[in-house]
Amino acid sequence: MVQETVDLCGTQTQIQEAHTRTHARARVEFNSLNNHQLPKKEIHEKSEDELREQDLTKKQVDGLVHTAEESGQSFAACVRGQIIDDSSSSLSSPAQEEVSLMTTNEGDETDGPFLSLRDQVAAMKRVYEPATHEMLEALALDYSQRFNQSNENVGVYLKRMREHPQWLHVAAVDALVRTWFPDPGRRAARLQGGWVIKKYREYVEELEEPPAEMVAWAEWILNGGLTYNHLEWMLEVAARSGSITPGEGKRPLPHEVITEAERLQAFWVAGGAQGLERSGYLFVDLDGDFYTPQDYERYRQVAVNEVLSTPYDPSDSQVMYEIQTYLAWAESQRLPAEEEQPLLTDLPRPLQQWVSALGKRIDTGHYSIGVRLAPRSRRRVIEIREKSTFGQVWHLANQQQILQWLQQYGSFSVEQELIHKSS
Repeated sequence: MVQETVDLCGTQTQIQEAHTRTHARARVEFNSLNNHQLPKKEIHEKSEDELREQDLTKKQVDGLVHTAEESGQSFAACVRGQIIDDSSSSLSSPAQEEVSLMTTNEGDETDGPFLSLRDQVAAMKRVYEPATHEMLEALALDYSQRFNQSNENVGVYLKRMREHPQWLHVAAVDALVRTWFPDPGRRAARLQGGWVIKKYREYVEELEEPPAEMVAWAEWILNGGLTYNHLEWMLEVAARSGSITPGEGKRPLPHEVITEAERLQAFWVAGGAQGLERSGYLFVDLDGDFYTPQDYERYRQVAVNEVLSTPYDPSDSQVMYEIQTYLAWAESQRLPAEEEQPLLTDLPRPLQQWVSALGKRIDTGHYSIGVRLAPRSRRRVIEIREKSTFGQVWHLANQQQILQWLQQYGSFSVEQELIHKSS
């Protein structure tokens, strides 16, 4: 089979631009079929009850070709740590994975019958059963544009979609996975339509068994309503990460590089982004958006800092656990004393004035006031700590947060007085 050798490091923008018009047509075709069928970026904003009412099978088919009309951003740009949340490559789907150092749910394990790889692929066909001719034609057009860079092979793919769409899907995944992670001894090359049709025939005629990693990624795409663009992004990041060397025969599986945010209750305890990276995870799925570990750490840091800047309930065990583990992690991120001390002694005059004003406004017998550096950003924040057994902590980073905290201070004082009277 002839392969076209390409520079994988420089092809992503060209690929996305070449498919823009095809994806636009496919998206219009799919979204016009049912008025209640929402694009993926809208679906994940609905409530869980509303989501359960959606037709899952049609959402899975829709996801295969759901991309945006306008782009200009390459996949390589995603690797530089951006949170993918734009219309050109909306990454929106729960991923399927097990996480060893994360909290797991017992209900995730099923006791159903074991399915062979062929049985798993056969089960994918149900996703395509309700597809109309327009749906299949849109997918065939995407295949032709993606793997043949033209519209001339639509009929070739449409014929096979009507026969065994699930095996064509696996064959397409096979081509993309082997593009980024070629077989041992083979050079990196972008596999084209000839490879897709060849693998389709071998799988259908049972001349070759589908590799487990191809089936796993094929299921991941269908289960999440994702696109082949999402898969390529994942594979590119995995190939560039160095955790798996392309050409050595090993290929990543979805559960090895993606984890769900809901499993990361012990995120700070495990070391934040570095803990995820040490465990081999390259992505965090947060409510249908994919984050790199560093982006997820920043997201979560912003969330906990918002809590630390406002009144919070010290009896809420989950909130307190997040705060306490974050503060412990923050201590591990402190600069060496010789670097930190100058930053904390040579304070800007406005910051000095606010610290002084707070010292005059609040009861320093119950609260201590200081300045510390926020982890990662090294930004100075005012830290207020409660001296009682509750040990509440607040980090105030700007004037608005300081004024908001002072507005709540009156209620703090009343609560403290009541506590002391009852003790």
